[in-house]
Amino acid sequence: MPCCVALENSTLKMLNCELKGNKTHLTTGIIKRFIDFKSQGCLLVNCNVEMALCKIHNHRAGGIYMINTAENEVSISDSKIWSNGLIGIYCEGQDAKQVIQRYSFSLTTNVEI
Repeated sequence: MPCCVALENSTLKMLNCELKGNKTHLTTGIIKRFIDFKSQGCLLVNCNVEMALCKIHNHRAGGIYMINTAENEVSISDSKIWSNGLIGIYCEGQDAKQVIQRYSFSLTTNVEI
């Protein structure tokens, strides 16, 4: 179940937010494109994202999924991502501008870029 939805050509700005899943429901923190609306937490469809000072944790289906085009910009900084099931951060997109800096994650969180 998605936590957050941002549609195509929109801008999502998150500052000092906490997206907390649970061990019962199959959720995801942030998704940047429609993958499976029933099992994902935050749905972001080819949009711009600015995230800073956020916490994303305890999502069984993963933390952050981003699938972008070259026209979109994503910036994730100074955030903590931990205890997410399938993936911590997943980035995809040819020539996409996706910047992840100064973040911390647990050893149980996977990062795939």
